[in-house]
Formats: sequence, C-alpha cells, structure tokens
Amino acid sequence: MRKILIVDDDESIRLIFKKVLENSGYEVQTASNGKVALNILENEKFDIFIIDLKMPEMDGITFLEEIKKRNYEGIPIILTAYGDKESAVSALKLGAYDFVEKPVSVNDLKFAIQRAIERKELIEENARLKETEKINRIINKIFNFFNEEDFLKNFSKIIVEELSLESAMIYIYKPEEKIYFYPRFIPEIENFIEEIKNEGFVIKDVYIFQKVLPSEEIEGVFVIKSFFPFIEREIETFRLIAKQAEIFWKHLILKEKLKESLDKLKIFHLATIKTGRNSIIADITNALIKNLEEPLKNLEISFSYFKNLEEFKDLKETNEILRAISDINKIFQNIKEILGNFKPIRKKVKLGEIINVAYEILLPNFKESKISFWREGIPDVEIDGYPSLLEQIFINLFLNSIDSIKGGGKIIVRLNEEEDFVKIEISDTGSGIPDEIKDKIFEPFFTTKEGGLGIGLFLVKNAVKMHGGEIYFESEEGVGTTFYINLPKRWEGF
Repeated sequence: MRKILIVDDDESIRLIFKKVLENSGYEVQTASNGKVALNILENEKFDIFIIDLKMPEMDGITFLEEIKKRNYEGIPIILTAYGDKESAVSALKLGAYDFVEKPVSVNDLKFAIQRAIERKELIEENARLKETEKINRIINKIFNFFNEEDFLKNFSKIIVEELSLESAMIYIYKPEEKIYFYPRFIPEIENFIEEIKNEGFVIKDVYIFQKVLPSEEIEGVFVIKSFFPFIEREIETFRLIAKQAEIFWKHLILKEKLKESLDKLKIFHLATIKTGRNSIIADITNALIKNLEEPLKNLEISFSYFKNLEEFKDLKETNEILRAISDINKIFQNIKEILGNFKPIRKKVKLGEIINVAYEILLPNFKESKISFWREGIPDVEIDGYPSLLEQIFINLFLNSIDSIKGGGKIIVRLNEEEDFVKIEISDTGSGIPDEIKDKIFEPFFTTKEGGLGIGLFLVKNAVKMHGGEIYFESEEGVGTTFYINLPKRWEGF
C-alpha cells in the first residue's frame, strides 16, 4: 500500500483529503506544517508528499529544501494558489514533480497522485536495476580474490569506489586487532567499538556498521562513511554486500584451512609409508578426514547460499566450486571404503620392548640433544595391543620431550602394574607447556614448532584411545612435563 503524507495548515483540507485518499486505498498521514512533517519523517518514509506552499512556522518551499537536503525519496506534489506561478516554478526547481492549483478538485488531485506513483515506480525500478548491476559488479570483483589477505586489503577500496563513499574499513578485533582501510582510517569508529561488539547492527549518524563473524577465530566489523546521509535503499545494499562478502570471506578461510590440512595429510601419509608403519595409516587418516569434512561442509553451505540467489545461480565460478566440493566428498568416501580393509594386528606386547625400540630409533636425537634416558618399573609387563601404534605413542612423546629440552636434560619412563591396568609416566625436564595452549595440544595440526605438522600428540591420543586407555598431563613452565597413560591389559573394543 502506497503511503501519502499531507502537509497543510488547513485542518479541514487535511481531513477531507485524508478520508478521500484512504477510501481510494492509500495509507495517509497528515501534518500541519513542514516542521511537524520533518518530525514524522524521522521515523517513517512516504511515497508521495502533498504540500501546501503557504504555511506557518515552516512553509512549503523550506520543507522542500529540507527533504532534498536529507535525501528523502518521496515524490512531492505542490498545492498552490491560483496565479502563484512564481512559487510553483521555485517548487519545481527544488524537486516537486507536479502542482495542483487551489481550489483543489479531488479528481485533479487523484490524477496527479496516480502520475506521481507511476513516476515513483519507474524510479524504483531503475534504482533496483542499478543496485542489482552494482551488487553484481562488486560480487564479481570479490570473486577474483584467491586468499584472505588480498580480500581484506582490497575490499574497502572496492566498496568506496563502487558505492561512491568517503571511506571504508574492516576492523578485526579477534584474535588480534587488525585494521584494513581505504582511503583513510575512520577515527570516529573508536567511539563505537564496544557498542559494535555487543550489537549485531548499529547505525550512528552517517556511519554504517556491519558486524561479521567469518569464523570462530575471527570477529570483525565492516565500517563505511558517506559524503551524504544514507537512504534506506543504500543501507540495504550495503547490508547485502556485507553479508555476501562475509560468506565469501568464510569461504577463503575454509579453503586455505582445507588446503593446509590436505597438504599436511599428504606429507604425513608419505612419511608413514617411508617409515614402514602402514598399520597406523587407516586409524589416523580416518581421524583426519573427520576433521576435514566439517570445514568442507561449511564451504558447501556457503556456496549453496550463492547458488540460491537469483543473480548468482548461473555464475560459472559458483557451479565449478560446488562440483569440486562434490568431487572431494566422493574422494573422501572412497578413501573411507579403502581404509575399511586395513585391520591392524593386535597381540600380546611387552611394553619394555616397545620402549626400547622407540629409544633405539631416536638414539641419535638423544645424543645430539645431550639428554639422558631413564627407565623405571616393570619392563616385562604385557598388554594386548597394536605394536606399531604403541611404538608411535612412545616415539611421539619422546620427540615432544626432546623438543622441549634445551642444553641437556632428562627423560624418565616409569611403568607400574595394577590388577587390570598398566600405568605409564613419561617425565621430562623441558620448558613445560604454556597455560594458554594446554587445551589445544591434542588437536590435529596444532603446533608451536616451525615447520611442524601438529600430528604427533593427536596421533598419541588416538592410539591410546584405540587401546581403551586414557591420557592426561601435568606441566609447569620452566620445570617440565609429565604425561600419564593408563592402558587396560586386555580390551576388546577394537
């Protein structure tokens, strides 16, 4: 339903016009002068303004100047006294679409309103076409970015140039503060940072803020500043672009993580084959694939969003990426089927012998690092287990300790036997594990070592789990770390 605002100081005219136009299917409000009308326009928008030129406090000409200055989108129709052509011409120069002479005929007024509505519809359609073209152009430019850093550095520039803005910026406040802007930083943003963090969408004066959450690790805000006050259509355009940019940003992050994960998986797979420990491939690869499938699913959801949008559903790049995701899912499914045929051999194992094998393999590392190695407890204790997986537990824990010891130190392994369990302690005199990463060390691909894969402790945890055991640790920075492993002597879980 089209909305009309009648601005006239004559109450009888306001009431008559309101009733007639409401009976014709319009939604109508009235104001006694331009000042009252501006107060109404702060909270509502209208398609048509019917404006009397002669009013107290704020006349029609002044009101026209104000709505033009504030960029309100309604179509003005002027009511003017017979013979007052000069005022009518002034009104037309200020943007009035038409004028109706007093005394006003209801039919003449309806005809003028109908013509104004047709004009409004034409303007709206042209605006929609231009906005759609503009949005498509911006999105296509965004699609040319191949990594997250390029996106962050160039997105603000594209927004400024395409939307004719004064400035734009991306402010990232998690996990570390970063700011990308073009052509200049917006100092006023500092006054609203805390509010932005707490509010999903905030508008302050001529600033627009769009909160974005591209991943669990990153939170940020798109900020734009215009030379002129924003109209509602421009705000919606920015919201749409910001939302689609956020989805593509998430895609770039997931794509880089997925590539990194696949590269590490390939390196780990080749390293495992070279060392001859093929029996652990199935177990660890299965676990890694589970960690890769989640970001891959998020990626698929993100691009499905684009495909469902009318303007993007036939976009070549979107369809190609969705096909690639489908192919990767098929590859993962094939790998799972192949891995189903890998059955590691379980048998009675003496843990003392496994520890000796791990030590012998790493003997050059112990000597080079000037680390002494001590064994305590019962060397002949036996459990039902997978020899290759048990070797990997000790090899990776020893390597973890060796890496933490600088300038010589000690590693001690203790074996204690209870009725149904074997308790293992591996202690070192290394640098310890910082508090802020203690809850991450068993995560796949998490590493603090340059060039490290972040696989070792993840493998250890899964290997312990495959034996029905548990693992935990105690660590103090500057003192050392002790890993505790409890393994059942017999377990039928796998």
